[in-house]
Amino acid sequence: MKLNVLELYAGTGRSLQPFLTWPNTGKAFLVDNSEYAATVYRHNFPHAAYAVLDLNRVSTSKLAEFVGGPVDILLGCPPCQGFSDCGLKNSSDPRNKHVSRFHAVVSDLRPKFLAMENVPLIVTSRRFRKFVRGLEELGYIWTAAIVNAVLWGSCQSRQRLVLVAAQDKLSVQPSFPEPTHGGKLEHDPLIGRDFDFIANLTRHKLVVLDCRHLSLRQTQLIAAAAARELQAYGRMMTRRANEREDPDAESWFSVLFIDEAHAVAPNDEGVVSTQVIYELARMGRHVRTGLIMSSQSPSDLDGSVLKRLQSRFVFALERDQLKSISGINADLNPKILEQLPKLPKGVCAVSGSSELINHGFLLEVRNRRTPVGGTTPKVFHNRKKRS
Repeated sequence: MKLNVLELYAGTGRSLQPFLTWPNTGKAFLVDNSEYAATVYRHNFPHAAYAVLDLNRVSTSKLAEFVGGPVDILLGCPPCQGFSDCGLKNSSDPRNKHVSRFHAVVSDLRPKFLAMENVPLIVTSRRFRKFVRGLEELGYIWTAAIVNAVLWGSCQSRQRLVLVAAQDKLSVQPSFPEPTHGGKLEHDPLIGRDFDFIANLTRHKLVVLDCRHLSLRQTQLIAAAAARELQAYGRMMTRRANEREDPDAESWFSVLFIDEAHAVAPNDEGVVSTQVIYELARMGRHVRTGLIMSSQSPSDLDGSVLKRLQSRFVFALERDQLKSISGINADLNPKILEQLPKLPKGVCAVSGSSELINHGFLLEVRNRRTPVGGTTPKVFHNRKKRS
């Protein structure tokens, strides 16, 4: 099967280049608004289908007319100046709108696969978060990573955000190939040796990501990667369960537990792990992925994440920390709130969404020892109402 490839914001066509020698490539097309770039490319590839078009002005139907058939693979690197740390990082830069324009093209052309490349700091922008939510709504499975091209043989070291996506119905899990260069990378704590996360989780039921000796930044990146991996796999298993094509999918459910959660999901939308954890808290229940967060400092935890958790267990808090839970304590009556700073050991206030908990209450957690793999007791079974 031959696949047509279209590269937008093509410049000198570096993203398209590998597809020119790929045996499964049908026709290849390039679009950019620079006449100079097109002239240089045509000089090297005289028979190239290269159109000089302004993507801010040209309609998607014009692009479809240029291709003359389906677009199977869509590539693009929207302008990065408004996101780059080499510039002003101006959220109002008009060139930032091209991220939304790229999404509109995806929505209209519905390619089987797509890839987008940009500077790493684009992940901190609202446009990027809106872009990936839009992909999910269109029925795409996606993954993204900040990668360095030197690991695959490039002659220069450049960090770039690369996102790849595939239509969910194709049952293809987007992933990145193993690096081909850099033999000592296995000693890097963020890369390390080959480890199949999902396979080990399925086999052993428990995977512990020990980040005690890593920097905060490294810990946040690992947490974000784990959350994204579970969410993507959960989405695939949910689809398979709904289509009843995989018996194992119907029983699949995973939980991500994060200790010291205020460090991993701080109240800062510029931190990539906060963004990823927010998406998991918002959509996890729809993709068979649970989230448990533990924190001794809720005032430093992202409030948007906290509000989206279905149930919350609040142990004794100092009075200066009470303000930090103001958005989640609506179902706790004033009497319970007054007791929070003086709650005895093993007693907590329970609040949550109306779907699970109508009225907040105090709960005494039983002292117990649970061996690994042991049965978790029903903590609500013997609950008694306090007067």
